[in-house]
Formats: sequence, C-alpha cells, structure tokens
Amino acid sequence: MPKPAQRVALSRGADARELGAHTARAVDRTMLLGSDLVIAMTREHRSRILALEPTLMRRTFTAREFARLAAMLTDTEMRGVADRHRGDPPAGMRAVAAVVAARRGASTVRPKDDDVIDPYRRSSWVYERSTRQLDGPIAQLERVARMVLE
Repeated sequence: MPKPAQRVALSRGADARELGAHTARAVDRTMLLGSDLVIAMTREHRSRILALEPTLMRRTFTAREFARLAAMLTDTEMRGVADRHRGDPPAGMRAVAAVVAARRGASTVRPKDDDVIDPYRRSSWVYERSTRQLDGPIAQLERVARMVLE
C-alpha cells in the first residue's frame, strides 16, 4: 500500500498492524465468477471486468454508480428482495444487485461522475479526495450488506 494511502487509512481508523496485509491482485475470470457483487472504481475498470466476463453485467458497478442506484431503493424495498433469500446471503446479494441494476437509466448523471479518481502515484491530497468520493458508496454498500445478512 503506498504511503499516502496508508496515511489516509490510519486517519480513518485503520489498524496499523494490518496495513502490511494489503496486496494488489489482478482481476481474473475465476475471481469474477465467484463474485456475487463486483465493485469497480471507474467505468474503464468496469468495462475491463465485463470484457473478461460479460455475464456479470447485472452485478458489476462502479462504486459511485452502485451508491447512486441503491439509494433509490427504500429499506423496505431492499429488505423485501433480501428476505426472499434469507439464509442464502450470496443469492440475496445477487438478487439485490439485480434490482439495483434495474435502476440503470432511471437517473441522469454525467458518466464521469460515476468514476472515483485514481490516486495512484499522485499527491496525498488526491488520495484524500479519492477517499472522500468513496464515503457515500461505502455507506450504501454497508446498508445493502446489512439488509442481506440480517
């Protein structure tokens, strides 16, 4: 993990002892096929993922796209979907992802607004900006995970 990313992680409460466990890995088809929800940072990343495995269209999003679309669902709507798969969290996550994906086109957004800025090899300020862009998406991902796992 680059030093600026470590500083941001520590400022957000990460355990310093666990930072060294972070390792980057290239996405491959096997990894994707075992995923119930795939979150990318940019539209370009999402496109590359879908080029590897086009069948994942209904469960592959950029982080900001997922947050924007998931926010359109009320807790009651999301619980209704998740409850149909109670006891099977992977199936619940796939079902919720499909309902979120069905919201595509329901709002207007500039495509670039679905991207998170890539801070790699850039200043600490850019790392902090990138992290702030993930605050909303992380909150929505937590909300969805809670609904599926309750």
